[in-house]
Amino acid sequence: MLKSLNPFSKNETSVGSFVFAPLFYSALHVFHFVRDSDFALHKITTRFVGRAAVENFSIPARVNTFYFSVLIFFASFFVLAIGLKWLIRKKIIAPNELLIFNLSSFCGLLFLYFKLTGGEMYSSINFLFAVHAALFVLISLRNFRKGKVSRDDTDIHFFTWSVIIAFCLLFLSAKILALFGVTRDFSFTLFLAVGISLPSILFEYFIAKNSPELRIIKWADALSVLAWIPLLSVLSDEMYMILNQRNIHGLPPGIIFLIFFFLIVSRKYFALRKTDRIVSADLAEILSAKYFPVLAAGIIAFALYNPIVPASQEMFESANGVLPVQQFFEFGKIPFADIFSSHMLSDFFMNFIYVFLNGYSNITFFCYDFIVDVAAAVVIYYSLKKITGSGYWAFLVVLFYPYTAHLIPTYVCFALIPLLALLKAINAPSEKNYFTFLLLLFLLVLWRLDLGFAGFTAAFITTAFITVQRKKISFMPGKFFNALFFALILFALLFILFFTLRGKGLFSSAGSAFDYFSSAQSYGNVELSSARDWIYYTLHFIFPFVLLLLTGYALYIFFNKSEIKVRLLCVVLIYLAVYYLANFQRGLVRHGLLEYWDVPLTSFAFFIMMLGMLIYFSDKNIVTKFLWVMPLMTLLISEYKFPQPELNSNNLYHQAYLRLKHFPVIKPSAGKINRMTVTENFAKENYEELKSFTDKFLKPEETFADFSNTPMLYYYLHRANPHFFSQSPLSYHSEGLQRKYIDEIKTNNPKILLFSSYPSTWFDNTDGVANTLRHYRIAEYLFRHYRPAFVLSKSYVWLRNDLPISEQMAVAKIDSVHDAAIVSPVFYIGSLAYVWGKYDQQFLSSKYETVRVVLERAEVVSNENEKKILFTPVTDRQSSCYLLIRAEKKTEKKTEIVANYGSGKNKSGGFVFLLSDTKMSDYVIRISSQYNWSQVENDWLTISPIGGDVTIEKILFLKGD
Repeated sequence: MLKSLNPFSKNETSVGSFVFAPLFYSALHVFHFVRDSDFALHKITTRFVGRAAVENFSIPARVNTFYFSVLIFFASFFVLAIGLKWLIRKKIIAPNELLIFNLSSFCGLLFLYFKLTGGEMYSSINFLFAVHAALFVLISLRNFRKGKVSRDDTDIHFFTWSVIIAFCLLFLSAKILALFGVTRDFSFTLFLAVGISLPSILFEYFIAKNSPELRIIKWADALSVLAWIPLLSVLSDEMYMILNQRNIHGLPPGIIFLIFFFLIVSRKYFALRKTDRIVSADLAEILSAKYFPVLAAGIIAFALYNPIVPASQEMFESANGVLPVQQFFEFGKIPFADIFSSHMLSDFFMNFIYVFLNGYSNITFFCYDFIVDVAAAVVIYYSLKKITGSGYWAFLVVLFYPYTAHLIPTYVCFALIPLLALLKAINAPSEKNYFTFLLLLFLLVLWRLDLGFAGFTAAFITTAFITVQRKKISFMPGKFFNALFFALILFALLFILFFTLRGKGLFSSAGSAFDYFSSAQSYGNVELSSARDWIYYTLHFIFPFVLLLLTGYALYIFFNKSEIKVRLLCVVLIYLAVYYLANFQRGLVRHGLLEYWDVPLTSFAFFIMMLGMLIYFSDKNIVTKFLWVMPLMTLLISEYKFPQPELNSNNLYHQAYLRLKHFPVIKPSAGKINRMTVTENFAKENYEELKSFTDKFLKPEETFADFSNTPMLYYYLHRANPHFFSQSPLSYHSEGLQRKYIDEIKTNNPKILLFSSYPSTWFDNTDGVANTLRHYRIAEYLFRHYRPAFVLSKSYVWLRNDLPISEQMAVAKIDSVHDAAIVSPVFYIGSLAYVWGKYDQQFLSSKYETVRVVLERAEVVSNENEKKILFTPVTDRQSSCYLLIRAEKKTEKKTEIVANYGSGKNKSGGFVFLLSDTKMSDYVIRISSQYNWSQVENDWLTISPIGGDVTIEKILFLKGD
């Protein structure tokens, strides 16, 4: 059932055409010719004065280069093709050798395409040069020794094994040289080519005396420990750093590496001694299971690992990953029960792993972010291996293909894990496999709720299709429901554990989390893209249509074709298509093209198209599928990925190649190494005044309230976060959540409030909506209980009303007071006044007390004129208050009203709102969401239309709820 197939069975070893090798080398020759061409002027016979002459550029040279390139290409292709044809006819090169040469040359053409489109691919092309050089050495030795013997063909899997062993040994030699402090540049291509040739020569003369195939398999299994060398290099360096952070300094990284290598070799040795049976009858399986995934993970880890990382200076988003760790270790708060991050486990899981191993010290938690990318690579490898049936294909895509992160984005790739479990359950229905599938779905929810929601939807619908059609795919309801029963018991035990720790508060926390995730109306974007261009229409309309067609095609094949491999491909496509549609809402709500990120819209879209191609080519052999699918997928991704793929940053093999040539070494230290770069002084440079004030003014157990959307200050000031959400107040979207925030303030009763940033930042007016308007209930509560005091470390500090400002200034040696009363904000609220007055059920269903009548007879206010109306100040300014204006515009043109209010000669604040009807309507404004309404005895209101004349029928102040 989607078992890894031998991709090069005997009936597939002959490629119908041998053109890829001549094409690759001819194209490469042309590429180098064009790149090295000289377009400068060297001789002038006639003076043609233009921009080209001014910039010393030869137009004829450019024209000549083009036609010479065409000539060079055809000449090179002709010579190479004739030469290769002669080698085939004379049986100098055998079918398997031809296949290796052509398939690797085909990959070279892809690499060259990536190079032309901006990718750094020379390391990958040099890798192919080494492979080709070694291949021709083996061909020459074979022909020199035995002549033209077709049965002596080079084995593809053995040659691949030789390539891997050579790479691992080269890596090991570079590691050893680096440990001894020997650093010098070397020809990686030459050393690799020599290394690839050696295993074949050694095998031929020293190993293959009797039963050569069996000996190859045993040696391949025994030497699979070499594939661990890159990963062990990273693990040994990180183990040294872990010991260093624990103040254990006796073991240098080199000794740790040797210990790890000795342990893994010993384990393999004793495992082989325990059994006399043949490990595997298929070298391809050994490569796919024991070499490719381990080596890919090791090379990617080696490319991405850094023992010392810069600390993030971001003050909002980082809180999702930092605060759960800090609050747990400093204040005993339990994630999910006491503190909640927007993206759940994905925000902080690796940070906890880091602290568990290294100890809780500073913000270097993010040292382990690279592990997520390594884990993603492993998941992608096994997924592609199952789906394509080829470990070779999967290994190539994971390690060498620059578009891997776009084919299967890391953001969504973990949703493939339950799918792999489902395929295993289909292959071998059992309670254990069904339980694993359900458990992984639950863990996916904990990892990221949006991924879990889409995963559950995909699993439910796909399982329903499998249940309906069970001729070839088994589904056992009895075992499934038994597994579901055990899964529910596990979830119940987990709930009981949390309930025991936190009691009834757990229900409140769960309700708040649900309220947060269902408040898309608050944080969703209005615009879906910065431009309604072809990318917008393609990703929002054409892609869903195409994927629905592919899903219909897969359903038709699923119900009408009996071949099990094809049916399982259809299951995968249906699962991912449902996932894509369920997850599409993510891009329609907040994240999408407007933020130059298409993954929430596309998720597995490109991968689904690849699956459609594999189903269409299901009757073709693996080589034919590869030759068709990879170019088509490359063109699709390069054309429709948004934004355009950054090839340089995605070539993981190239990053590893550069590091391998200049091998990074950790220098042992007698003291504790700081795993954070110079940005460690960020907090001291930016928040020293604020920290000094809070340390003097607050007791260790006391904290502050944050209304400035800078939750990282809880980390830098080492104070408890009084709120449930890591990001406050922005996460408190709904009415219920605002009341929860207020209850949290009442419970903790903080003396200090960080009201906003100074100067104002985007987070004070997120998406153009002021914090005090978005969180009007919270703001009104804060207005009543806190007042402006001073500015410290770019933050407006407010103090609780019962605390004297002058006394606190003396304690903290503060020189200046910020008078917030002089601030006269004007909020642009667009259609909000119209929406509240016409559609808000909470407002329409309530009877509000009129506290002041400002105008009760109809008046026409001319365009761009200002009407000033005096009124007696509202007595109870501490209560919530609405301003209701009943008005109609006289024109179809866009018309706005600027409504300002103030006292005497001073303006206190104002609102600008849009008139949406040409008929009389109520426009409702929460005027008490501005601080100056509650603090100033305002006695006048002005109405100024912009865009056309306006009739005002009534103006009232209403007591708010």
